[in-house]
Amino acid sequence: MKGIRFMKKITLSLLLLALLATVFFIHRQYSQRPVVTAVVQQAEHVEPLEKPKIIVFTSKGGAGHSSATQAIKDTLGKQFNVISINVLTEILGSLDPLVKLSRGKMSGEDLVNISAKNNWLWIINKLRSIGIKLNARMLPQMKALIAQYLKKERPAMVISVMPLINAATLGATQELDIPFLVVGTDIDTSLYVEGMHDVEKAQKFIYGMAFDEPLALQKVSHVIPKDKIRIVGFPLRSGFFEEKSEQKKADIRKEFNIPDNKFVIMMIMGGAGSKKAYQFLRMLLRSSHDFHIIVCCGRNEKLLKKVEQLQTRSPKSMTVLGFTQQIADLMAVSDLFITKPGPNSIVEALYMDLPMLIDATDTILNWEKMNIDFVQQYGFGYIINKYKQVLPMLDALLTNKTSYATIKDAMQRFAKKNFPCNLKDVVQELLPAMKIDKSGCIIKI
Repeated sequence: MKGIRFMKKITLSLLLLALLATVFFIHRQYSQRPVVTAVVQQAEHVEPLEKPKIIVFTSKGGAGHSSATQAIKDTLGKQFNVISINVLTEILGSLDPLVKLSRGKMSGEDLVNISAKNNWLWIINKLRSIGIKLNARMLPQMKALIAQYLKKERPAMVISVMPLINAATLGATQELDIPFLVVGTDIDTSLYVEGMHDVEKAQKFIYGMAFDEPLALQKVSHVIPKDKIRIVGFPLRSGFFEEKSEQKKADIRKEFNIPDNKFVIMMIMGGAGSKKAYQFLRMLLRSSHDFHIIVCCGRNEKLLKKVEQLQTRSPKSMTVLGFTQQIADLMAVSDLFITKPGPNSIVEALYMDLPMLIDATDTILNWEKMNIDFVQQYGFGYIINKYKQVLPMLDALLTNKTSYATIKDAMQRFAKKNFPCNLKDVVQELLPAMKIDKSGCIIKI
């Protein structure tokens, strides 16, 4: 027994040393960066006061939060002054241990983004565990800082697209009598309810979920009463709800040099651009089938250069892009989607009825494990557990039209809520004195 405890201590010590070494390495990379501000700042330029203000708590930790925030702005921006703020750095930055450790040169959010880009997913899983413990310990301080910010800004409403901060935000908004809406950007939203309690007593509070999916509801039902939950759809930008005409598709193909007569495979490994995209691309280039490949490299400049170099000697036609806002357009002209098990990419493909191959060859983020179950349960595509499975799976889809059609049919039959329309309904519910403009809601979904 003593030997087992000793080995556990050694293992934990090694993990901690590895994490600290990573922090030191990144700290050197970030040494020229300006200091992260730990005081409350003005988030954005404030528009004229006649528009009621809605504040969106968001972050730059992953493309999903940014995408959801923009979807909210697109939907409510005409009637409200929608202000987004990075809650982790601009409100809670003074509580971030990495800000202190790096003397303001790096935040926990920076470490998450760099880890995602380098596929150090074990670090992100470790940070999740640390974050849960720190949040429980620092809940009063978090609530006080959020309340301080909201007293200054005096919004008509607060929307959070963030996990782990909602217990503190609910406490602050209840204290200040401000309506509060949580919009989950994951299928498994258990981290969004972390630390919350007595929610049944909360006034002017709604918990928004993407799907009426039993397993997802089960993850939060022990905390959130059924009468507080609304199925609002996934927070995607308007392009995913618009019907693309054949002429529009032809224009997209012309813009991105995509041939009309080829099967098109699109690949994204996250907004940060995981280097695994390069490994998958090399596998695809070994296929004997003729198809066009779209590779979106996200914000990873090194990956973009490597893929561009590979493109020059590729036997297959390719479209290579960095970070782009035209994902919906590209999906509209694609036939197959290869991606990591992140919720944003999976749900974007689902809303576009685009069959997918999901990368599960490496460590999976704890809160993304349900995404794999979700794809498998409803038959939206195949799961890649080993690289050697890629070509056989691709061959099966290209040669067996029945298999491909079955996946396509499952995606078309799955009920998808229209986020812009449902968001307006929820805002109307939380702000009954206002008349919410619901024009433009009769679109694709």
